[in-house]
Amino acid sequence: MKLPDISGYSIGREGSDWSSVKNAKDMVEVILKTAKGLLLKEGHHSPMLFAVTGNEALVCPIGQFLKTEDTKDSMGDMVRSMIAKFNAQGIGMVTESWMVKAGDGVKSEDLVHIQASKHPARIEVLLTSANWNDGSQYMRIHRIIRDNKGKVIQLAEIDTESGWEEIAGRFANYFKK
Repeated sequence: MKLPDISGYSIGREGSDWSSVKNAKDMVEVILKTAKGLLLKEGHHSPMLFAVTGNEALVCPIGQFLKTEDTKDSMGDMVRSMIAKFNAQGIGMVTESWMVKAGDGVKSEDLVHIQASKHPARIEVLLTSANWNDGSQYMRIHRIIRDNKGKVIQLAEIDTESGWEEIAGRFANYFKK
């Protein structure tokens, strides 16, 4: 198994962007600086978890935790333990994912009965989200556009400012408001 390249995320204190991170939005922006470039260069982005602790970030590849429903639940528990152990101010995640949004003939009530990865109206996305210790959350989503050979040629941002009342799920709301 090839380990994901995390070198571009400037993990240490010296010269890193992490010292400027003061909220969930800042965290997403710092992660995206590297994530978009990696995805365009490599054609994929391994799922990664980030925990901001002071001026540093712990960066953990998490692909193995996303294989089954049980391991996904375990990962949520692991993240909560990391927050306590390292006194994390923020938790962020970047992953490729499948998404289906209601509208254009897709009814929201139909979305609860089928996984996005199996839905005929699915799109491939790069999802970057963060939770901050003040209870705030922030997310940016980019549609992954590939050519006919499967090479990533473009990332198109999807509006997350409207129509998203709440970020919910097992990987959200790590900090109580």
